[in-house]
Amino acid sequence: MIYGPGSGLQQTARLRAGLPLFLAQLGVRTLLDAPCGDFHWMRTVDLGIEDYIGVGILDEVIAAHQWRHAGRGRLFLRLDLIQDELPRADAILCRDLLPHLTYAEVWAVLRNFRSTVAECLMTTTFTGPRTNHETATRGIGAIPTCRPHRSTFLRRCSCPTRNAPRPVAHLPTSVSPCGISTSCPCTSRLSEPTPLLDR
Repeated sequence: MIYGPGSGLQQTARLRAGLPLFLAQLGVRTLLDAPCGDFHWMRTVDLGIEDYIGVGILDEVIAAHQWRHAGRGRLFLRLDLIQDELPRADAILCRDLLPHLTYAEVWAVLRNFRSTVAECLMTTTFTGPRTNHETATRGIGAIPTCRPHRSTFLRRCSCPTRNAPRPVAHLPTSVSPCGISTSCPCTSRLSEPTPLLDR
């Protein structure tokens, strides 16, 4: 089952081509894919790393991934990103999750990510004009994002949201059906001191 158009091979073509090069430049040996979703596009990518760990909250999905796709250097775990202890990794890929969470949930996930001692977080950002707003229910609009900028590979960008980890690189991926340019990952150094994460 494919979760949505964002998981399609056409939508992720540029991401699939660029991610292995990006991981190599970062020196990543262990990647935490949180959440791993339907694993549809990721299963086609040779990441060039030692260990891939995919995590998700749905028991049946993780069980199916573990049965179909697990093997040497590839593991799937059922974990709640907000409250469960996460495995250690060099980098975390968090694609298309944070925009669906409330602000409080976003910061809870980021705090949990930092506990993994991962050096880098790669997550979705929106490069077109966009206003952040809180939401009482989970839905698009609740993530600190980067200012609009050209989608240049490894371009440094600034973040307008106070206390958010500073983005240090940018990997363009695609244009979504609604016309918003999306990019994943937008890499931030999790080791930098950020007051909201230190609470």
